[in-house]
Amino acid sequence: MSGSRKWLFLILCLVIGTLSGYYLQQFEPLSRFFEDFLSLGFDLKRVDLAFMDMGLSFHLHCNLGTVIGGLLGLWVLR
Repeated sequence: MSGSRKWLFLILCLVIGTLSGYYLQQFEPLSRFFEDFLSLGFDLKRVDLAFMDMGLSFHLHCNLGTVIGGLLGLWVLR
């Protein structure tokens, strides 16, 4: 596997792990384990330009699913 494919696979594992963590937060017994321990981001609700209005939002959330997905991706890639 080439270097760029390895990075793509690792990022994909992180994203799937994060989304799985969000899904598992919905269940009461698991919600305390999958809470976000890192949440960063910014939100520009409205930017008025001469020809259009737009908004931009970017957030980074990390939970236990992110860690498990990253470790699984590293284990598969080695």
